[in-house]
Amino acid sequence: MTDEPDATTQTPNDPDAESLLALWAAGRYDTEAAWAEAARDDAHIIGPSADELTARLSTVPGWFLTDPISVTALAGDVLGDTAVHRATVDVARTIDIRGTERARTVAGLALWLWASEDVVGPYHRPLRRDRCAPALAAFAFRLAATVTPLDLIGIAERREEAARTLLLWSGQRPAGESTDTARSLLDARDSLTRNAQLSAALADHEHRLAVARELEAARAREAAARPGPE
Repeated sequence: MTDEPDATTQTPNDPDAESLLALWAAGRYDTEAAWAEAARDDAHIIGPSADELTARLSTVPGWFLTDPISVTALAGDVLGDTAVHRATVDVARTIDIRGTERARTVAGLALWLWASEDVVGPYHRPLRRDRCAPALAAFAFRLAATVTPLDLIGIAERREEAARTLLLWSGQRPAGESTDTARSLLDARDSLTRNAQLSAALADHEHRLAVARELEAARAREAAARPGPE
């Protein structure tokens, strides 16, 4: 296994990371809501183990990773283009149009984890496929902002981070783990949380978007309060 670089020593002022975090912030993905979903007492909430998913990451075919790839086309091949995956196709198009090379490559990793159920064989517990959009966005925008694609394949802890990230944003928790345990283990491996500079950048994007929404709402209230024409 390769030595892992310190997650807090990413290249400063990385424009790719900044642009990806801006896309993640724009999606308004709610971490607390994701954990609440993963805590529900439903059979389909229990997903594969983290070990099963990390093992699949080690088997990803090269054509899932070679840029340029069309994430939209690959998502259609893997998941289909039915109504339930419309939001996923929208995320895939955003990755293709506005994402970076590493965003497309990391998105390919996420798609392989779904595709491998058919190519390699089923997991012990199936992955949910009704919440693929936030999971794909988490890989392409949040994970790709802080971790290189090769590290997600070659470094054991980063593979585990990727596996746990996919499960969380798919609305699942790993088999054999409580919600508290799953959250603690992902928090300990979360590269974004460990990178103070990029965490601050994400908070800044979220703040600016919140201010913009408040201003827009205030303008709408002001327009509604104006008297109409006689």
